[in-house]
Amino acid sequence: MEKKLYAFNYSQDIIHLQTKYALFKRVANILFSVTFDEGFDEGRMLEALQLLIDRNDCLRLTFVKEGKEMSQFFEPSRKLGKVSSVRFETTAQMEAWVRRFRRKGLDMTKGQTFKAVFAVNPSGEQLVFIKISHYVADTYGIGVLVTDLSAIYTALSNGSALPPAPGSFEEVIRKDNEYRAN
Repeated sequence: MEKKLYAFNYSQDIIHLQTKYALFKRVANILFSVTFDEGFDEGRMLEALQLLIDRNDCLRLTFVKEGKEMSQFFEPSRKLGKVSSVRFETTAQMEAWVRRFRRKGLDMTKGQTFKAVFAVNPSGEQLVFIKISHYVADTYGIGVLVTDLSAIYTALSNGSALPPAPGSFEEVIRKDNEYRAN
């Protein structure tokens, strides 16, 4: 099956320009956390994270360099990969871990656009730390992903139907590139 390659859209061009001249490629990483008031079942959360990837095509992007230009394609499926767990006894310990976690860039040429880690903060709250590539989501996109993850987890917990999936990022890129070409 031949992969449909797409050029970057305008927002990705801006991120690419920022990373091109930055000393550290980690500037393309966005780190955030999602806290669940009642905690969560790790097995169910793993299932929810996989469904998040299945339902949000931006998390299945892979980037390739052809000549001097970067392109991207959408994988039809992608497995979540290993999700580690960490427990913090102090705020200083958690802050030090966050600094180390955010330093390592994601390898987008290997399809790494998203990394999740389960954590328990010093107050005993369970949360999911997520590092995502800015190429695949901005602040608005992260809001969409967090809302979808929460809805998926709730549906799995209640045994109810999943809510409708968010829109397609591939469609956004296709339309942006058509507009650019016109």
